[in-house]
Amino acid sequence: MHPADPGIVSYLRETADQTILVALNLGREATTWHVPPPPEGSAWRLLVGTSVAPPAVERLAGGHALALSSDEALVLEAVR
Repeated sequence: MHPADPGIVSYLRETADQTILVALNLGREATTWHVPPPPEGSAWRLLVGTSVAPPAVERLAGGHALALSSDEALVLEAVR
């Protein structure tokens, strides 16, 4: 959970060659979520999301603000 918004749950799944970030807005209201920093030398790329409007940029840096609808999920991958 994030202290600034307890409706957001996010976690990392890491293997030797891949880092995946999952973010879930479990709240009933839309909110803004700030993407955490990716592994050094990489950026985040959206793999899948439940929103009809994906982010306008292809690669996301740490700190990028994303609007998450209620009950929205995002799966991001660290890419170089």
